[in-house]
Amino acid sequence: MNDIETNTPQNPPLSSPAPKTPAPDAAGDETLVLLRQMEANIARQLRYTRLFTIFCGAMLALVVVICAFLLPRLNIILQDVNTLMLQASSIAGDLETLTKEILDADIGGILSNASQLVKNTDAGVQQSLVELQQALEKLNSLDFDGLNQSIADLQAIVEPLSKLFGGR
Repeated sequence: MNDIETNTPQNPPLSSPAPKTPAPDAAGDETLVLLRQMEANIARQLRYTRLFTIFCGAMLALVVVICAFLLPRLNIILQDVNTLMLQASSIAGDLETLTKEILDADIGGILSNASQLVKNTDAGVQQSLVELQQALEKLNSLDFDGLNQSIADLQAIVEPLSKLFGGR
């Protein structure tokens, strides 16, 4: 009976014994050092990745702010500049027309002819009066009010442009 009792399994102990670890050797120590270095490198890489993510988020927020606030204002400014340029080209056309009228009038020639005719006889005086009448009609046909208005419009356009580009 002793044999049977000795062959039967006994109740195992409640706590299992700790597994036996092999004695550390030089290769195991080197592997452990390398693993710790890798762990430190991975932690550093994770920290840099987080910083990069925060930086990218900040840049994205900046782009959103620029798109939301600055682009509509820039669009309004460009529309204003376009309107001013159209007005400036219109005024330039008006000034060109007025300049052509003044050049076509040849006021100097008319006045010299008038003074020459005054020196002539009574018949010349009558002719001078007719030519003076023509000269006055040409002067009256000039649109001085339009010229003054064109100058005022040009000043009204140039003043906002000077303010836009940092003038007084």
